[in-house]
Amino acid sequence: MKPLRLFAAHRYRMLTIRHDSELAHYSGLTPRFWRFPFMDDRDLQIGDTWTAPRYRGQGIALRALRIILKTEYQPGRRFWYIVDAHNSQSIRVAEKAGFEPIADGTTITPLNIPMLWRYAILSHRRTSAAVSA
Repeated sequence: MKPLRLFAAHRYRMLTIRHDSELAHYSGLTPRFWRFPFMDDRDLQIGDTWTAPRYRGQGIALRALRIILKTEYQPGRRFWYIVDAHNSQSIRVAEKAGFEPIADGTTITPLNIPMLWRYAILSHRRTSAAVSA
C-alpha cells in the first residue's frame, strides 16, 4: 500500500492489484475526517473499491479487503466499509471478510452545497463496526 499524503494524519492509502500492467482492482483506505463524523481517531474507512469488469467474480476484492484488515490491524481500531444497500456484490465481499451491518445511513449536503456532503447515520443496528483480522 502506498501513502498518498492527502490528509494530515498521512493514513490515506490506496491498495492496487495489477495483472501485468493492467489495473485489476483498487481499494482506498481513509482515516477519520469530517465526511465521516461517526468514526473515532484510530478508525479507518475502506472505500472506494473497484474491480475491473474482466476480473470480477475471481475473489480479488475479498483478497484486497483481507490484506487491508491484516496489514492495518491495531488493537481498538475499527474498520468501516460503507456500501450502498443495493450493491449486493460489495455487500457479499464485506460479509465474507467478517463485516456485519451495524447502521443505515445516507449522505447529506448542508446548505445544498455539494462540496459539503458527508455521511450521516440514520439508525443503528449494532454498536460496533470492529472486524477481527
